Amino acid sequence: FAPSSNIGEKYGSTDLSSFRLTSLLKPSDALQWQLTFENFNDKGSGQIPTLTGGSDRTAFIQVPGMNDYEVNSLRTRLDYTFDLGITLSYLGGYTQSTRESRWDRSWTPGNYEWGGCVECNHDATQHELQIKNSDNADWKWMLGLFVFNENNLTHFDIVHPNRDTRPSGNSNPIYWETYRQPDRGLDSNSLFGQTTYSFT
Repeated sequence: FAPSSNIGEKYGSTDLSSFRLTSLLKPSDALQWQLTFENFNDKGSGQIPTLTGGSDRTAFIQVPGMNDYEVNSLRTRLDYTFDLGITLSYLGGYTQSTRESRWDRSWTPGNYEWGGCVECNHDATQHELQIKNSDNADWKWMLGLFVFNENNLTHFDIVHPNRDTRPSGNSNPIYWETYRQPDRGLDSNSLFGQTTYSFT
């Protein structure tokens, strides 16, 4: 039971939504451009571990569950076919996600623990350039260049208001754990190619 939860009284409540918009433009027989935007939202109350499984579950809840997760994605593809049947293509994409969450993990009365994602952000960008000949040719080939970049920011906290870890035996200590990853990135660049010959 989670009184004052953002969407209901129970953990495990869901509130999901998404939509996608896609356009395809063909200015000529040789040129076409596709553009897609997609949005996803999760504003449910999240999940927690329970003492018992099945339909009869037990938990000691002090903090209402909350999840605010959003993802926005933009994808595009541009194709141009030359007179010789050779096609030059660009494929691009960008994704950005943000998350804030809170959950309770109080296993027994008097031993309270909760935590969540204070700030968890992610963004990624990719570019791909392809050139290939006709799919109807006996000898088919493709060459390409791929570039990818992503960045992550994570700030995650867990709080134990009644957990005494010090020898002094303070009657009301606050034990706090934090995980902070302010900037972690990944870059990936590659050249690729493939070829196929059909004998029959």
